[in-house]
Amino acid sequence: MILMEQVPSPSDDGVQKIPVHERFPTLASWDLWVGLVAGPACGLVTALSAAVRGNGFTIALAAVGVDIAILGVVLVTMQLFLALLDADFALAIDNAGGLDDATRPYLTVAKVAGVGALVAIIGAICWAVAPWWGAALIIGATVLLAAWAIAGTVQLVELSLFFSDKRGRLSLAEAKARALRRKPA
Repeated sequence: MILMEQVPSPSDDGVQKIPVHERFPTLASWDLWVGLVAGPACGLVTALSAAVRGNGFTIALAAVGVDIAILGVVLVTMQLFLALLDADFALAIDNAGGLDDATRPYLTVAKVAGVGALVAIIGAICWAVAPWWGAALIIGATVLLAAWAIAGTVQLVELSLFFSDKRGRLSLAEAKARALRRKPA
């Protein structure tokens, strides 16, 4: 079922229904769903396995490292995007939905990774006193956020390649246009 949100519109009844996944694309993105499957699954395994609970502190610290590394990847891919951004490419992006829409995935992954690192740090600090259900929550939340950020990073790489391709095509078109202008009649 697609969730709908009512927003004002010029239609006959004055209300247009827009699917929530179009207003909040993160909800429809596969990277979130990877986390929503992995997190609870790992939380359940943690609840059922003393061996996993025995390694929870290490798991939480590893998640901190993963999330911080992801923040570095996001920074690099965002810099790549900004390096490609000149006036012509900015105009093309603006015509395709705007700079906010183009940069939102980078910000989303950075926020998820940052929150994930904080949750994992707090979980590692609290690990020694956490009951079995607390351990399951810590690992579940830590894995949910880390898996979401990892999958989101894959999407950022795809997005960066998409932008690089579009920027390359724009540069090629500009070069062909310059060559045609210089060509004698």
